Order: sequence, then C-alpha cells, then structure tokens
Amino acid sequence: MAKRKDYQLRLQNLRNRRYDVALSKAIVSESFSREARASVKYVYETMESIAASYTAKTYDEAKRVQAQIDTLPMSFQFDYQGSVPLNTHIRLHSDLDILVVRTVANLKEGFTSDQLLAANNLLKDARTSVEAKLRSAYPAAKVDASGCKCLNITGGSLSRCFDVIMCSWYDNATYTRSGLKQDRQIWLHNNCKFGQFDNPFSHMHQVNLKDTRVGGGYKRIIRLLKTLRSDATPQIKLSSFLITSVMYHMADAEYSQTNYSVAAARRMSMLVNTRNHLDKLVTNELYRRSLSSPNNSEKLFDTNDAAHVVELRKLRQELDDILMDLAEEIESTSYFQKSFSSPAEAFSALNRASVIYG
Repeated sequence: MAKRKDYQLRLQNLRNRRYDVALSKAIVSESFSREARASVKYVYETMESIAASYTAKTYDEAKRVQAQIDTLPMSFQFDYQGSVPLNTHIRLHSDLDILVVRTVANLKEGFTSDQLLAANNLLKDARTSVEAKLRSAYPAAKVDASGCKCLNITGGSLSRCFDVIMCSWYDNATYTRSGLKQDRQIWLHNNCKFGQFDNPFSHMHQVNLKDTRVGGGYKRIIRLLKTLRSDATPQIKLSSFLITSVMYHMADAEYSQTNYSVAAARRMSMLVNTRNHLDKLVTNELYRRSLSSPNNSEKLFDTNDAAHVVELRKLRQELDDILMDLAEEIESTSYFQKSFSSPAEAFSALNRASVIYG
C-alpha cells in the first residue's frame, strides 16, 4: 500500500500559495476552521476559487502596467488570457497574461501575405518599444525579454508577475458576422520565428459554458488537479492548458451528479469520476488521440505523446493515493487495499464523508 500523503504539509503549501503579506495571513475558506480530517480539508480547499477581491487587485496592478504602455505614441487596446480570467488560478498572487493589441496591425478576412508581413513587423517594433518603456517605468523590476512570445515583468513596485504579449486583432468572417468576442482571433507576435493565429477567447468561452452547465464542478476539478500537480514530488509536468483541456472531455453527467442532493457527496463523486477519466486517457490511446482543445482548434495529443502519458499516469496515481487516504481516514475501510477496480464501492465510502462537510 502506498505511503500516506503528508496532508499537514500540503495544507501548509496551500496556505503559502494564498498568503497575503500585507495582512500576514492566509486567505482561505471556512473549511480551515471546521473540525475535519486533514485529507478532507485539503481536497475541499484545493477546489475553492481565489477570493474575488484578490483577483481584482491583480487586474488593478495590470492596469498600472497598461497605463505605462499607453504613454507610447502608438494605439493599443488591452485584454487578458489564461487561468486568472478563467478563475482557475490557485495562487493569491497569480501571474496574468496581458494581451497588448496594436490596432494599426489589425487583420481582416482575406488579408494578403504583404499585409501579414507588415503586421508582424509593426508588432516587432511595438515589442521593442514596450520593453524599453517597462524598463524605464519600473527600474527596480526585472524585465525578462528572453521569451519568444512575451515579455515578463516582476518585482520592484509590482506585487504581481505579468506576461506581456504583443498581438493584433484578426477579424475573421465569423466575427465580422457575429460581433461576438469569442469569435475574434488574434495574431500573436513571436520574437523567435514567424507568428501565429490564436483563439484565446473561444477557448475561455467554451470552458465557461461547460462550467456553467455542470454547476461549477469543472473548474473545481481543474483547481484540484493543478494543485496536485504542484504538490507532487517531483512536480508533474503537465501544462494548465492541457489539464483544462483533457478535463473538458469528461462527460457533463460525471460532474453533475443530480441524484446526489448533498454538495459534499457530489464533490466526492467527482473525484472518483475524475480518476476514471484520467485512467481512460492513460490506457486508451485511440480515445486520447481523438481529443481536441475546448474550442476544437488543435489536437491535444499526437503520435509522440509518450511523455504526456507518463505525466498523466503520475497525476492519476496522485488521485489514487488521495482516494485511498480519504476512504481510510473517513471510514477506516479496506476498500482500497486492492487496485482501484470499483469506483462504485469507492464512492459508497466517500459519500459518507458528506456528514463532515454537508
């Protein structure tokens, strides 16, 4: 049987990720004050979102950076992508991707190769100017320009870390007809090679739609898995994008267990269902390679996915260990002494944990 996780250490890691230096306290939910087993407390707390007031501070800080960029003699618009706007971030002071859109470089459906080249050059010039502006405006901060797709700024008077991404709007035919943000694409500048089109708003839109359909369970599981990735020793090498994308393909019914009225029981059932979904990803190659990103813009796996499978297997094992610990700690059962062959049995044990958190 696997050695039990050190949940007190993991709870401390979680507190550290949510620590407010100014207040000298960790910003956590009420679960920390409840009389509950450490393993249960850990699972529940990892699913909770970061307090909205702290996410708002991240955006306030981003606007400071944007205001400096806006002093340049160029026309810019700003937007965001990544885990913070999706509300799947797990750190109080999470990094934020700032999209710096140079409007003069905008492209429309039917653009020519010359127009694309011109747009790329305009974005290259803008990146140089933005880098210089950030260095002069924040002399005590560290500005890292080594990234191909972004400038990174952190430290000094900034309490957050930002990836500053140069891009332009690409108004394709679909967006021109609909005017909907989720249909708008961007052209991403790349300082190492030619740029590329991207669909961050479509991705976020699909993630939000699914989370709404399943009553918030999807994002809870994303936060849980991202936390397990970070707390594993060594850390599991799966991107937030891949975790978000593979869990998008778990059936809605596996998140929305409408036959269970107790919220805690529903969360416990999601753990078992998530474990089974990860197992399917690891063991079913045909299924795994059929999967695309939430907006269907790219395949998630290819024929060289062996490294991803290794990391997915580690994530599945993390969840296996936690399920075993939960069942043993809550029920003192022996359900998990064998291989995880009966999710129904596992849930019957974990379901009774609802008396603690229900």
